[in-house]
Amino acid sequence: IMAKITAETYFGARNALETLNQLIVFNDIRNEVQMVRDAYIVDGPVYPYRGILLDTSRNFVDKATILRTIEAMGMSKLNTFHWHITDSHSFPYTSKSWPGLTRYGAYSPSK
Repeated sequence: IMAKITAETYFGARNALETLNQLIVFNDIRNEVQMVRDAYIVDGPVYPYRGILLDTSRNFVDKATILRTIEAMGMSKLNTFHWHITDSHSFPYTSKSWPGLTRYGAYSPSK
């Protein structure tokens, strides 16, 4: 296998590697790895925002599903994960890593 990847950013290179990964599959029936023999791929995002919204404030979603969703986002080359965690004005979450996370109820554009 010989592949040449040209990318302007880390994310472009990461997405190129994801494309290469998708060209290799395991065939359960034949019990063998199959891959594209020859290919020339020119790929890039059409839109700068490629993401999804996960609304766990209205619908329960278990941790395993959230992690699978994030993994699938990488496979689909999505770049934004908007997580609507709560509808409450109060956000009773304490973070050891980010103790000031919930100090303010809202931020101005300058912050």
